[in-house]
Amino acid sequence: MKNTEPRYETKVVKAIKGTRASTIKKWESQGWELIGEEAGKIQTTLTFRKPKKPISPLMIVGLIVMVLLVAGMGIVGAMFEDKGAKTEASPSASVSTTDSSIAAPPSTSPSIMSQEASEQPVITVKNNDDFAELVQTKGECSPEFYHFVKKYQGRVIEFDGYIANVTDLQYHSDVLVTAGDYDLNTVRGPNFKFQMVDIPEAMNFPKGESPGVFDFGDEMHFKSEITGYRDDPCTIYLSPISTQVR
Repeated sequence: MKNTEPRYETKVVKAIKGTRASTIKKWESQGWELIGEEAGKIQTTLTFRKPKKPISPLMIVGLIVMVLLVAGMGIVGAMFEDKGAKTEASPSASVSTTDSSIAAPPSTSPSIMSQEASEQPVITVKNNDDFAELVQTKGECSPEFYHFVKKYQGRVIEFDGYIANVTDLQYHSDVLVTAGDYDLNTVRGPNFKFQMVDIPEAMNFPKGESPGVFDFGDEMHFKSEITGYRDDPCTIYLSPISTQVR
């Protein structure tokens, strides 16, 4: 008798304090079902599942045809490459090259301030009322986060904060920080994120002062350029210029 029970794939997501609701909403909108959660002091581990799509015979046939087509294209391409190699030495043959570039992921290296940014004062809580209010905002999200980035994108900010979360990727890491001193009972302001950075190198610590690894709650002083904003979850993206351990 054919088994009609649905098969599921699961996903484990970590949400820092203050982003649980928006994280659940994000994954549920993509068809995932929350089946478990484990609350920690700093982050909540959420487990989701969704049914696996059955593979139909037509899909299998389609995949086989695609593999055969790709293999055929590879053979034809090799033939043309061989022919091109033979004609390369001919004086009449002309070679045309096109320059292609791939945009580097944000924050993979310390930011270099533009001339325009360097000519403007660095934004701090002492000289900018908007920033002072921003880091004291209560709640998971606020329209003020978006308005702040829209007004000051490309400017440099400097503030005391702490490490809220580190997500290790294949070659880089995503680092989430929060303004202020480390305190489990009080979380204010937006999440600031350094995306796809090499830690600790890309954070540009003074020589001999790098912590080596980042731990939750590590207090640091950040100087960074504002590069962007995403409202799901509410996150301000930064590119590191310099970092100091407090």
